[in-house]
Amino acid sequence: MLAGAEPWSDQRVASLRGQISERLDGGTSDEPGVTFGLGGVVTELDDLHLSYRQALMAARAADLVSSFSPFAKWVDLGPYQLLLRMNSSDIAAVSSVPALQALEAADHHDILLDSLECYLDNAGDVRRAASIAFVHRATFYQRLKRIEEVTGCDLASGSDRLMLHLALKIRALATGNGTLGR
Repeated sequence: MLAGAEPWSDQRVASLRGQISERLDGGTSDEPGVTFGLGGVVTELDDLHLSYRQALMAARAADLVSSFSPFAKWVDLGPYQLLLRMNSSDIAAVSSVPALQALEAADHHDILLDSLECYLDNAGDVRRAASIAFVHRATFYQRLKRIEEVTGCDLASGSDRLMLHLALKIRALATGNGTLGR
């Protein structure tokens, strides 16, 4: 718990994180790394439990999703704020979306999965997604067409995009949780 008259600055939180990491780091590569979670700022003592619960979920995100490791802030979790409220068995149950299962079966090197996630994370902006993926836009469009063929989804459909995007995020949780066999 961090207390003060004002919210802690990112620099102060990073400094504290570094100090804790140094003290807890066992120095062996066989030991799991230390992860941290930071909940939202609260101004009333009665709300402290909410921030604590957010910090626990943020730490869980840091454990399960490599892009958050080793330190996750509740405010930065985006859709994971909702998804982390699910228990492990629920995550495992919903991680098996047929469209993603078909894509995984057809995509042995995760190129299509990575392209789909990049496309969805960038709000369907093909130019930006292709740039991030370091491929020509025409190549990226070909990948999207192949994704539609394999999944049976229409990337012009908001509900299909939402379903795929949530499935990818849940897949990341399931993979980190060890409930997905990849």
